[in-house]
Amino acid sequence: MEIIARALQRAKTKPQFGVADNPRLAPEPDQTGVERNRSFGQDQVASLSPSVLLANRIVAQDTNHRITRSYDVLRNQLVTVNDGRTPGVLAVTAPTAGCGATTAAINLAFSFARAREADVLLIDANPRGQTIAEALGLGGVPVADAAHQQPGLQRVGIDGLQIQLFAPLRLTGTAPSRADSSQLARQIDAVRRSLNPSITILDLPPLLASDEAASLAAVADTVLLVLAVGQSRVSELEMCKSYLDPRSNLQVMLNKCRRHGL
Repeated sequence: MEIIARALQRAKTKPQFGVADNPRLAPEPDQTGVERNRSFGQDQVASLSPSVLLANRIVAQDTNHRITRSYDVLRNQLVTVNDGRTPGVLAVTAPTAGCGATTAAINLAFSFARAREADVLLIDANPRGQTIAEALGLGGVPVADAAHQQPGLQRVGIDGLQIQLFAPLRLTGTAPSRADSSQLARQIDAVRRSLNPSITILDLPPLLASDEAASLAAVADTVLLVLAVGQSRVSELEMCKSYLDPRSNLQVMLNKCRRHGL
């Protein structure tokens, strides 16, 4: 009995480590409001901060937000123009920077993920604009997914809603060459073959500011051109249409409209 009593006493005094106490298991918060684990595993999901998303106008994950319905209507329209099917590849672009194409691409990704429980792959194919990772509050290029060993691939989520985010190697300093564009296209093709998502959404560079946007848009089932009120011009719209394949399914979104009383 004395041996058992001493064993119980040692058990009571021995430190017990749980998830919150173990530095290798506990979530590691960063300055962006994202909880990260030190080891990124197959089922690991980066949790997004609601306040960061709202500050960056990412709202379609929230069914109660007044703007979410607008993205849901747009999503349904994109399905309708594809004969009732979810477009395999949706390219989102704009004539010039600052029209809100990246914001629209992210919101549509969450809208598609919500409505049809689709496996959504969102690709940051704009090598010099605002990164999707920054807009989501991730603070940089996503780490490699251990399940696929693909650099720049990460699953992100909020309130049980998840999407796959792929951010290829970013280009800085010089204009992209034809080789850069070909490499980017190969990366996108490889990750799509690996994941086989229900829908792939490409956030492309502005059509009038880059050469690679039109070539990447050529692989899309639907191209969404985002125009900004007070910024985009009719002449820019016509020029963009001339850059795209005449057979491409082009849809136009008017962004940055003022609120009205209707």
